[in-house]
Amino acid sequence: MPPGKTSATTGNICGQLDQVTPQWLAVDLGTEHAIDRVEIVWEAAFGQAYAIQVSADGVNYTEAYSTGSGDGATDIIEFQVPINARWIRMYGTQRGTGWGYSIYEFKVFGTSVSN
Repeated sequence: MPPGKTSATTGNICGQLDQVTPQWLAVDLGTEHAIDRVEIVWEAAFGQAYAIQVSADGVNYTEAYSTGSGDGATDIIEFQVPINARWIRMYGTQRGTGWGYSIYEFKVFGTSVSN
């Protein structure tokens, strides 16, 4: 992935999203990538139900994965067939605790797609 694209909108290594649901964290990869794996390292305030969504333009998203059984452990989501996208986000629909969503690390793995 491109350098400098590992942090969220604040530029911090970690942060917490508000206690309002739904919440989302989007990452612009800069160019289109063939994404084959996503890893989410949760803090204590985890997402019990959430989706991984992808987009070419950062406006129109398609669901690539969803779960309703998040338990706060590190989630590793592997795609059998890589998904091409420039934007990727975690879209939280149900918190696992009374707090918001806290993500220590949101890792996206794949390769750049040549246009």
